[in-house]
Amino acid sequence: MKNKYKITGFARLLVFMIFFAPIAYIGASYYQGEDGIAKIKSLLNIGADNDTIELRISKKKEEIKNLEAQLEISQKDLKRLEKEPAN
Repeated sequence: MKNKYKITGFARLLVFMIFFAPIAYIGASYYQGEDGIAKIKSLLNIGADNDTIELRISKKKEEIKNLEAQLEISQKDLKRLEKEPAN
């Protein structure tokens, strides 16, 4: 009886690379003396520490405060320019 589905050579290559590429990356990282799994986790932001999350939140809050200050300055400048007579 014939198989219903046939897999092409390219599909086999893709399946092989999906499994082989991460293993090769981890192996090369360990060979260079680095932690390959930690590098993958940092690339994908998996298992981020609470400290790093809190640090990101505090940076975003600081950025928001700076933008609000810039907005206030711009609004004051706009009001000042509206009051000036046109030449």
